[in-house]
Amino acid sequence: MFLRNTCLYTSRIGSNQYIWNFFAVKTRTKDKYRIVYSEYQKVELEKEYLYSKYITIQRKAELSRSIGLSERQVKIWFQNRRAKERKQKRKREETTKSTNPDIPEMKTEPLIIAPSSEHVKAETDMQIHTHAQQQHHSLPQPH
Repeated sequence: MFLRNTCLYTSRIGSNQYIWNFFAVKTRTKDKYRIVYSEYQKVELEKEYLYSKYITIQRKAELSRSIGLSERQVKIWFQNRRAKERKQKRKREETTKSTNPDIPEMKTEPLIIAPSSEHVKAETDMQIHTHAQQQHHSLPQPH
């Protein structure tokens, strides 16, 4: 059984300046309400997620005000979005493994790049120069 209530949400800046209007739909299933987010809200949440998978407290407050959701709804949306991404990643890995069973599973290791010979030479020259300066300053100065 589904009941749909259409609610108009607005947000004000100052006394009478409205920045947006959109419709949110409440869907009722088995004694629980679930808010169906508008396209605008979903796009704004996804844009923020692309910027950072973890939202800061300050940005969560700003975003929730700008799209008409509570901070709790924004926080839970980000948690659910990260879970969705992990699930998609697992599915991709399983699909890759099943389509290419002969290829051994590769774990990603951090890439360590050794310094080039120019960097080593420059660092060595700087150490020699610093050592020479220290030796020069430790010599007794003529009066």
